[in-house]
Amino acid sequence: MKKDVSLGRRAVEGRINELLKRGDEASKSEAARLGLQLLNFDEPKLQAIAAETTTTVHYVARLPEPILDITEWQTKTAPLLDKK
Repeated sequence: MKKDVSLGRRAVEGRINELLKRGDEASKSEAARLGLQLLNFDEPKLQAIAAETTTTVHYVARLPEPILDITEWQTKTAPLLDKK
């Protein structure tokens, strides 16, 4: 076994192995219950690993100046249309 496993955990794992060797349904049920209790120590709780963060994103948009006259619009956009 790993050295970092606590004495209590090894005791519970030993009990689970004993219960599984018996093979009857009541022992298997008890082993499953103990296994579920050990699971809390193997898997970190979601709240322990989830960090709440707030990210603020600022967007900058360059908007064209308003064109009030259609002739002015045609003059400004004609070079764009000619590039095709």
